[in-house]
Amino acid sequence: MNNKTFPLSDLRGTDLAKKIAKKTFIYTMPFSSENDLTFGGTLTFATYKNFYGFLTATHVLAKHLNIKEIFAPSIKTNDPNTYFIKGIPIKKIRYLETSEGIKLLSRADAKWNSSTLDICFIEIDENIFNELLKESNKQVVDLQKYQEKYSSNFKKYCALNNNWCWGIVGFPREQAKHDKSNIIISKFDGPFFSGGQYKTDPLKHVHAPFDRDADRCDHEFGTTKDVLPSNFQGISGGGVWQISFCGETIPEKIDEMFFSGVVVAASPDDLVSRGPEALYNIFLPYLDSLY
Repeated sequence: MNNKTFPLSDLRGTDLAKKIAKKTFIYTMPFSSENDLTFGGTLTFATYKNFYGFLTATHVLAKHLNIKEIFAPSIKTNDPNTYFIKGIPIKKIRYLETSEGIKLLSRADAKWNSSTLDICFIEIDENIFNELLKESNKQVVDLQKYQEKYSSNFKKYCALNNNWCWGIVGFPREQAKHDKSNIIISKFDGPFFSGGQYKTDPLKHVHAPFDRDADRCDHEFGTTKDVLPSNFQGISGGGVWQISFCGETIPEKIDEMFFSGVVVAASPDDLVSRGPEALYNIFLPYLDSLY
């Protein structure tokens, strides 16, 4: 919208918001370490060079880092909004935290710790990944492509640029339940729209040489007519999209969507995400270092 601002109430509930939902949910789904999706987190289908799998938040799996499979509604049915749950075998959970960092992320009674990166990649076999895409009719976020865009135009895509709206995609589990066919029924699926307040955190509980400053965004919803959950548990690990619009006085159509980060913490009033600097200049170079 060419540096113009607009209230998010102009976007909520519109056909444009529905279009954003369709464009973002094609990459994501809820998941759990057990065959019970009333708890767990959110993941994004992603690839990075020779890595195939899912991007999410480390703390969602901090107590389950040695599991051999995850569960997700990944088998499509004749109903485009209905998926059967499937166990997905995994190769490795790739995370950057030290053992002390994992302890901090594992504490259920503790607030989110900003000294951790809290981004991880659930790596699965390439053939299983491709078969899963066919079964689920999902699409893939090519992290290398977005990394290249971020590196080539930092000023435009960095979280400091407040010309974006943030679309946060995930599956809060409040009032979620399984029906008699074990299909998850969820009331509060996003996306949720917000602005973002940019901050940086020194990473103290990640392995060197990646222990440097990581960006984060604090997303406040403010006054809204939207029916929001009282607890956002389950949205952690969800993808964050920076979205710009075209329009003279109100958002009329999407100008660009940029995959910018991962939800790492939630409260009734706001969400916290790690931004593109953390994802593209810290976590992905870590994946590079593994080969």
